[in-house]
Amino acid sequence: MPQMEANPATRSASAMHGRMTAASNPQDNCVLASLEPGEFFRISEQLQLVRLSVGQVLIQQSAKVRFIHFPTTAVLSMQHILEDGFLSEIAGIGREGLCGACALLDGSTISSQVVVQSGGEAFRVPVCRLATEFERGGAFSSAVLRYVQMLFLQVTQTTTCNSRHPIEKRLCKWLLLALDRNDTDELIVTQERLGQILGVRREGVTEAAGRLQSLGAISYGRGRLTIVDRSKIASLACECYAVLRGLHDNLLLL
Repeated sequence: MPQMEANPATRSASAMHGRMTAASNPQDNCVLASLEPGEFFRISEQLQLVRLSVGQVLIQQSAKVRFIHFPTTAVLSMQHILEDGFLSEIAGIGREGLCGACALLDGSTISSQVVVQSGGEAFRVPVCRLATEFERGGAFSSAVLRYVQMLFLQVTQTTTCNSRHPIEKRLCKWLLLALDRNDTDELIVTQERLGQILGVRREGVTEAAGRLQSLGAISYGRGRLTIVDRSKIASLACECYAVLRGLHDNLLLL
């Protein structure tokens, strides 16, 4: 999912506020990049740049949403937890979207938790300060609604994928999506974490990752996974990667 080019309005806002650096440009987030100049200026006045760490919980399951986050280099994981502690990722959120949109639609709580999957930066703004902009019904409102539609379809596709496709194919799909949201071929992720993301036992991840490594597709050790051959991973991934990538491209016009 390619980053959007900065425009003069962004550089001007950066100089004005002193907290939007060239490395952390609000318009690296595709929702913010889609705004009309007037909308972007009003929202940029409220943006706060934050550094997010791996494992940081941004939203607790069934808790009140206080901030909307627009990732730029960070990647977030939307997860659902059952009463017995079973955890599974139902959607990923990167620079193509935002976290906490439900608070702008029909309430201030979310039925899943959101955790930082890959550390990096994001811009955040209190929900109350975005509500008025959303209610204006302009480009921001349209972008949020498009993204919520895409997120719903992503959850639906992921649920079907988890029930039908083998671990290895699902792992390859997840790796490709992770690459799309990151600017590096190296991912910091443990096998335990991958098991949680895919909703499987750690042993299943160990076997699948071992096979990919033996095929020369990845290099894995000490919680660091390096993509060696993306084309090989793409050939092994399930059909769901193409579907999810198509959702991003068609609905968000990335």
